[in-house]
Amino acid sequence: MPARRFPTILFFIAPISFTALLAFCIFKSANTEGDSLWLLKSVYKIKSDIDHIAYPLGTLYLHFPLFQHLTGLAMAYVVTDSDSVLRGWAILSGIAFLASIPLTFFTVKKLVDLPSAILATLIFLASPLIWYSNSTFGESVAAFVTLLYTAALLLRWPWLPLVFLFWCAGITKEVAFPFLAAFWMMAIFFHPVPRPVRARQFFPLLLAILLTLITNIGFNYYRFGDWRTEHSYAGALPLFSREHIDFFLALWFSPNGGLCFFLFPFMAAFFYVLFYPFRPRRAARPILCLFLILLGLTLGFGAWYSPFGWWSWGPRLLIPWIPSLLLLLFALYPALWQSTLRALAARWWALWLIALPLSVASIPHVIAFYDRRPYFNFFDPAKTPGFPPPVHPEIPGFDHFPMMHFLTWQRPSVLLDTFAYLHKPIILALASLAVGTILSLFAYLWFRQKTSQSPHPPLHYASTMSP
Repeated sequence: MPARRFPTILFFIAPISFTALLAFCIFKSANTEGDSLWLLKSVYKIKSDIDHIAYPLGTLYLHFPLFQHLTGLAMAYVVTDSDSVLRGWAILSGIAFLASIPLTFFTVKKLVDLPSAILATLIFLASPLIWYSNSTFGESVAAFVTLLYTAALLLRWPWLPLVFLFWCAGITKEVAFPFLAAFWMMAIFFHPVPRPVRARQFFPLLLAILLTLITNIGFNYYRFGDWRTEHSYAGALPLFSREHIDFFLALWFSPNGGLCFFLFPFMAAFFYVLFYPFRPRRAARPILCLFLILLGLTLGFGAWYSPFGWWSWGPRLLIPWIPSLLLLLFALYPALWQSTLRALAARWWALWLIALPLSVASIPHVIAFYDRRPYFNFFDPAKTPGFPPPVHPEIPGFDHFPMMHFLTWQRPSVLLDTFAYLHKPIILALASLAVGTILSLFAYLWFRQKTSQSPHPPLHYASTMSP
């Protein structure tokens, strides 16, 4: 081994160790969520209809999306018991989460550069996504499918796999198709595409939308006897009512699930680009579109009686969209991220200003991933003074809003609760390796810049760049 490469290898000991231990913990046990048990009943009902070649309409009153039913149905024909299906869902989540890491890294590396790929991957890991990595529900799988679709758009895959990936992502959530179409349009207009190629992209997009709508409507006819998801309409709040505005703001700013708290590194990167003084101003169009997409998602999910996805760690309904938005955030502004990271890497103190908050933000998610007690205690009235009387959303006439308002705004942040569990050896090892991964990779960026022959760029890059 050449001596000059030995110091570089040292920077990757912590990342490799963390990834190996994380993978072991992911596949060691399954996080069985309550919704998965309801979904399992729905899967076996569909399996029974297929086995008996009988498809009665309106007999399957569950609002879960088609994609999760398809994965469960495939496993139900392979394994013999329901526990194996649940275990299969958890393994699938783990594979999807782990596959999302290199997908994010290599896509950003190809479209931007290596330092940006490292930062994007660390932001991905310092998020609630790690909590869902062994979940029996489908957040990690939906996030991976949507991320793969976004990466395929940016890497200019042929139209046929793009249509297929749009369809796959479109059946992970019935309301997904307009946002997936927005991603497609952004890849056409904001990512360098020759005009003849751009003109040929519209027919595949329309085909993908049509196939997705037909599939979702057909599934709704089978289970509800109607083209709409009746359960979703029953749980919808009046637009711009007091509850809707409260839930919308909570999705952004609640200390118990809001984007600015649970996804602080992502939102810091997002706001950095959003408020950057671009010249010319048209360079800000992509980030404004991303902001409108995020605004639309939070307005839409804020109109749902349970905007965070009922029992959840962070904004569960938004989780599948975060990796794709992160990828677009880097891919559409390569010059900005290249110049910013070159300037930061030339100054060790500037890197520490980024590395330390990123490290602190990652710790609660790593702790809660391994030890679920903070999560369960959060929803336990006996653990929190002032908790409103428990209610169930299926009881007619219930007043659900006081409990949700208390959990989102009044209860102390559950993120702080997690630090009480750091004394456990395996949790301490995971958290230490997570922090070590972030610090060692930032140290590598500094070392890489220091040993390069290029001059130190200015910290405030000239604001004449375009995306």
